[in-house]
Amino acid sequence: MLGEILTEKYGAANKRSISVVSSGPGAEHTRFGALNFSWYDSQRKIVRYKQAARGGIGTVFRNKKIKAIVVKFSGLRADTNHPANFDILKKVGPAYNKEIRTLDPKQNEMAVVGTTHLVDIMNKFDLLPTHNFKFGNHPEGSNLSAEVYRKKFHPGFDGCWAGCTVACSHLVKDFELKTGPFKSKHVSVDGPEYETIARLGSNCGIFDPNHMIEINFYCDTYGLDTISVGTATAFTMEFYEMGLIDNEVTGGLELNFGNKEAAMGLVHQMARGEGFGVIIGQGVRSMKKLFAEKYDADPDILQDIGWKQRA
Repeated sequence: MLGEILTEKYGAANKRSISVVSSGPGAEHTRFGALNFSWYDSQRKIVRYKQAARGGIGTVFRNKKIKAIVVKFSGLRADTNHPANFDILKKVGPAYNKEIRTLDPKQNEMAVVGTTHLVDIMNKFDLLPTHNFKFGNHPEGSNLSAEVYRKKFHPGFDGCWAGCTVACSHLVKDFELKTGPFKSKHVSVDGPEYETIARLGSNCGIFDPNHMIEINFYCDTYGLDTISVGTATAFTMEFYEMGLIDNEVTGGLELNFGNKEAAMGLVHQMARGEGFGVIIGQGVRSMKKLFAEKYDADPDILQDIGWKQRA
């Protein structure tokens, strides 16, 4: 990714001092572009990324013809942000860190499995988005649980910000991609996080943990918000299963719940600005308007299956 090139160019001997804000081609062709914020993982000697994605901020970024912003800063200290009372901070900080280190292993294990611990909890309490929110749980939900990703995440400290004790930003290392322009390449993938799993996974009826890793990688690389992509895809899958649109409309894609190949194909189309991916990339509100005007879909049905969507 661009962040790696720019970190190498401007980081010299101190790559930790560089953070690159960037977005990919998907942000140019959709309304839900994401921004990638890079940070240098000095333990693994690689550039990694966290995202700011909701609201289409990456789309705004690319529309302004900006591909990347490089920020360079070093000399971080505990008082860099000029706290009002540094003496109190020196007392509270260590106490807080100790509490996290003591309790996290007994509770959520954020430092080991991150937000994936939420999958089983949400599935158990009928809160896991499933089949465009028609259901709150699924018998295959455990396929996307913390126990699965515990084995896939690369071990080690994953604090994406200096001093973060929670360290919940986990990495799948040396993952071989099966689709797209980087097919057969081995890459490092940050995440997936719970929201990505819930929207691109269970809400689309997909319970393949490796698919989640791959679609997570491509959404990040293309600059696409995983929540919005999953929301728009799940909405369209329900609409498709109701027989309100067909293969002619979707360009041949069989958009049934659980069709991971079709879901992945849409992401690649969004990045290229091609096919049915262009329509998906405009979001649920625009799709409801289009389907009603162009395909004579019942507005009440569209509202019924899309009222909870904000993408």
